[in-house]
Amino acid sequence: MHVEYNILIGGEAGQGIEIVSDIFEKTLNAMGYYVYSSKDYMSRVKGDHNFTQIRFGDQPIYSHWPHLDMIIALDQKTAELHNGRLKDKGYILCDTSIGFYDPRAVKISIADKA
Repeated sequence: MHVEYNILIGGEAGQGIEIVSDIFEKTLNAMGYYVYSSKDYMSRVKGDHNFTQIRFGDQPIYSHWPHLDMIIALDQKTAELHNGRLKDKGYILCDTSIGFYDPRAVKISIADKA
């Protein structure tokens, strides 16, 4: 059975999106998954929106895919901008401080744990 997932990690520039996505990509690769990553830098200005989309699976991957299995939202703007691409059975993982409401949202204390 073919396994493949699409995850988007997004937030404000300066929140550590690049570091989080790099660690995630290296971990997936070390676990034996094929990984394709697409980084979107809308701005280098601190506070503007940036995101990384990671597609991984058990077979080679050569491009990104628009439909998401999970969104890791480090800010509210990420949840609002990308939730339309989330699959019906997908999840939005976000901080408890984010005022975004969706039945697929799972809120945890990300800022406290960081």
